[in-house]
Amino acid sequence: MKTDFKLLLSKLSENDFDFIVIGGFAAAAYGSSFVTSDLDVCAILTPDNIEKLRNALAGIHPLHRIAINKPSFLDTPKSIEGINNLYLQTDAGILDLLSNVTGVGDFKELSKSCIEIKIYGHKCKIISIEDLIKAKLALTRPKDLEVARELELIHRKTENKLVPTFYTDRLILKAVSLQDTSSYKKYFVNYAVISQLSSSVPWPYPEDGVEWFINNIILPNQGKDRWVWGIYLKENPDELIGVVDLWRKGVPEHRGFWLGEPFWGKGLMTEAVEPITEFAFNHLGFEELILSNALGNLKSRRIKEKAGAEMIGTREASFVDPNLTQAETWRLTKDNWLKSKKAPKS
Repeated sequence: MKTDFKLLLSKLSENDFDFIVIGGFAAAAYGSSFVTSDLDVCAILTPDNIEKLRNALAGIHPLHRIAINKPSFLDTPKSIEGINNLYLQTDAGILDLLSNVTGVGDFKELSKSCIEIKIYGHKCKIISIEDLIKAKLALTRPKDLEVARELELIHRKTENKLVPTFYTDRLILKAVSLQDTSSYKKYFVNYAVISQLSSSVPWPYPEDGVEWFINNIILPNQGKDRWVWGIYLKENPDELIGVVDLWRKGVPEHRGFWLGEPFWGKGLMTEAVEPITEFAFNHLGFEELILSNALGNLKSRRIKEKAGAEMIGTREASFVDPNLTQAETWRLTKDNWLKSKKAPKS
């Protein structure tokens, strides 16, 4: 019987069952070519979560597929004490629930790095690609090892070594990935942050806008003629707090950035753009960087002045905040940037 993944995931999500997608379906979500015939999830098998699971599966006849006589899951077992895994067959296909993933750990451990994406219109948590690779390698079965090798290739391509990682006094700058979705949303979807960006950024911001942007704009173009770094504090290296975006084709500017509101006023963006400017001039061959900001955005202006940029004019522009109608345009040459590095810091 062919598994109806859409139906199973919809029922689990609609009944607030707490789970993380693992196994072959997760691999397929990351781009694996291997076909899977069942849905594997990791979950905490608490009485409350089991009750939600029974409600979710009530209409599709869930049975314990490896038990004698295949009793119904709806009334067996009465107590879930001591049960770690459930192996079910339903009218929608096979559903396996594990409380622990070999090579990685339990639900709590998976939750530390899982990502949240939309599947069939529902928000679902999915095991991180790094943890999925670990799990596949730990199983040691030939097919799992093949999937692990394929996922490693996908991960290397996604991570993109053409976007180098930089370390500053307080920060780590590294390529944005799907794992950043949650913290990206947390700090970016804020009118105070978005208001001074181009009006091409929608407001109100779409619920799935971050996932769409990472999947359709950032990842396909990383390291080609566009480079997008996430900004992370060294003390919390897994939480993205901002982004610096560099692109080859000026529109007219070559760079954009944003920083989460709790981190304003600490000089973090000045620190973040420095290694990226060096990368642009010394490794990518930029002769100059055209930069821009909304007229009146004094903090953004100051970052450019510190780097040695010269304002070359103002122009009409459209921003998310309709009260902003003018933009300043700046030119930063390599020579002026080098001079700024030698100048006393103010």
